[in-house]
Amino acid sequence: MALTTSKRLHLSAAVILTYAVCVLSLKGCPSCGSTPVPYPLSTAPDCGDQSYKIRCNATSLFFDSLNNTYPITSISPSNQRLTIEPSPFLANTCITTSHGFQLNSSAPFNITSSNTVFYLNCSTQVLMFPLNCTSNSLCHVYINGTAGSGCVDTQACCALQTGDSVTKYKLGFNGDVCSAYRSFVNLDYSLPVSRWPAPGVELEWLLPREPTCEELGDCDSGSTCSPDPNSNGLIKRCFCNSGLQWDSVVGQCIEVPDGRDKVRIALITGLTTGLGVALLAALIGFLFYMRHQRINKEQERLTREREEILNAGEKQGFLSWLRRLSIAHETAEGLSYLHFDAVPRIYHLDVKSSNILLDSNLNAKVSDFGLSRLVHTDLSHISTCAQGTIGYLDPEYFRNFQLTNKSDVYSFGVVLLELLTSQKVVDVNREEDDVSLVAYVQRLVKEERIMDVVDPMLTREGVSNMGFQSMKALGFLAIRCLNEHRQNRPSMKEVAEEIEYIISIATADVAE
Repeated sequence: MALTTSKRLHLSAAVILTYAVCVLSLKGCPSCGSTPVPYPLSTAPDCGDQSYKIRCNATSLFFDSLNNTYPITSISPSNQRLTIEPSPFLANTCITTSHGFQLNSSAPFNITSSNTVFYLNCSTQVLMFPLNCTSNSLCHVYINGTAGSGCVDTQACCALQTGDSVTKYKLGFNGDVCSAYRSFVNLDYSLPVSRWPAPGVELEWLLPREPTCEELGDCDSGSTCSPDPNSNGLIKRCFCNSGLQWDSVVGQCIEVPDGRDKVRIALITGLTTGLGVALLAALIGFLFYMRHQRINKEQERLTREREEILNAGEKQGFLSWLRRLSIAHETAEGLSYLHFDAVPRIYHLDVKSSNILLDSNLNAKVSDFGLSRLVHTDLSHISTCAQGTIGYLDPEYFRNFQLTNKSDVYSFGVVLLELLTSQKVVDVNREEDDVSLVAYVQRLVKEERIMDVVDPMLTREGVSNMGFQSMKALGFLAIRCLNEHRQNRPSMKEVAEEIEYIISIATADVAE
């Protein structure tokens, strides 16, 4: 029977709407039982990102590591984290079914710094590692508070805060060192053991890139299949079309909001009208000029003092290892506040040693916010003209002209190298390939010679094993901050927590 004009229109509209839904539909997987599975996690070949595989068994989610399978107890898509349930104890023993947890380092998951780990039933070999195995460690608090666990009368017991380069992909030892482990996420040490959360290990996934493709038809209408410049053209990805940007949380190309630009243009036009505004602008310009002059003089003084402190050979100008760690921690705490607690958030964008002020007690304060930017919560980066200081500037800026909070992390990594080595960031007196301090240290790390760059003043009177380990830990933390790809760098909050842990190692060593 022939279709009427009205019916044809309805049918055409239905086809168009169906196509639109297909183009705009999210790539997330269906819920597993009552648990949502956010993008990019994937439970099947036709949903999510296949690099982020987890398993759905009827109503429960599971995570497969290199050595075991673990139930997933919670997922937080807002900060890309999930928590797994660690291996249980064998009945009436202090032995867990698996002695540790190990990730594939090439997979987009890593262990976060939010985990407090206890190694239980350990032999004396564990004392060779940078762990807190003292009688008053938190591990003994756990044992004494869980009398029925079977671990009360066992051997050595040690505590560890994760987040450093050693624990990024692996927890635990083989059975000859420790037979059991327990982990707790965001543990509040002030609470009694009976009020601690259930054991868990928190993992973080990296934000996904645009999906890969082979041909134009593999991408939706909002993107185009093009070679990835970061792969030398070997990989193609569905890059968003003009006017759209990639949202790695929902896995889609979304429209770039432009309302703010119109409001900003109208505001500037209004403010620049009239003689009164012109006079005000002139006054502000004069005040900024005077401020700039004062800043330049102060910067010159600070630079001289920094050179005297870090490079002085006399005892009066020498910074001890604990003092350097304290300066690093206080600076990291300040930057962490700007990134996470300030409203609105602030990117400093000029982190360097001469912008870290020391008072008479050598307490550190972050200074000089002349290049800083306020960041609204819906922005992930700032597109800006070149700014910053040679040697400290995020290399990713030269690829996409964007600065983020991870740009501050990179610059802070350079400061950590200065504290560790007492060398200049750019020094033409070094070999041609080593003029950059970052390149110099990265080369020695690849050659497994990281201790060769440590300031000789720190080691001239000998250094204990724990001191040796804390210096290596800070060096490896700096290298993580200097990762070429910003998504692989830790946040400033994680950096501050790791430095705090390194300080606890160095402090315990001094106490002994």
